[in-house]
Amino acid sequence: MSAEGSGAAGPRPPQQERSREAQRKVLAAAEALLRTEGSDAFTMASVAERAGVSVGAVYRRFAGREELLNAVKDRLIDNLEQELSAALADVDAGLEGVVDAFVGATVRGLSAGTDVFPYLLSGKGGEAKEERTGRAVSVMQRLFLDAASPHVAQVRRADAVTALTTVFRVVLGGCIHRMLTVQTVPDGISWPRWTEETSDMAIAYLTTSGRSRG
Repeated sequence: MSAEGSGAAGPRPPQQERSREAQRKVLAAAEALLRTEGSDAFTMASVAERAGVSVGAVYRRFAGREELLNAVKDRLIDNLEQELSAALADVDAGLEGVVDAFVGATVRGLSAGTDVFPYLLSGKGGEAKEERTGRAVSVMQRLFLDAASPHVAQVRRADAVTALTTVFRVVLGGCIHRMLTVQTVPDGISWPRWTEETSDMAIAYLTTSGRSRG
């Protein structure tokens, strides 16, 4: 077995609660190691040491470094999806409430992983990481459009679905871009203020008719 290899079958799901808890412990240690030491120090041995388990125990759950990294990304993205789903579940303040909830949940989910997501969203990691990212975007877009659908009458653009999809893509892209660059190119804006400004911008766009294009 290669010390830093990767397998194609994916991590083996634990069957018992004790095993599931051990896997959660390994994933938490892997995420913490990425946050504090960065990707260069990320090895199966270092994760095992951080988790307080044997290297063999890590390999019993993950075939190699890339599979473990992808599992960390899954964990963070799952949290982001759950955050958004919960935020949009009981919104009753019309279109503005939906947009506020969407922007707030997206910012909270991404900013919580500022130290980790930049590596996990990089080009490293192969097709598995790209596929997981694509699925996450699809799930988040569906959650947002479903939550906004009862309020499409409040959208003043010519094509409400296109406008809402545009808002989703621009907000998500803006959040990811800021997360990736804010530490190296600071803008002096707090995340709460950035959330408010982004939400106001999205609502203003949706509730303003488009320019006439003859």
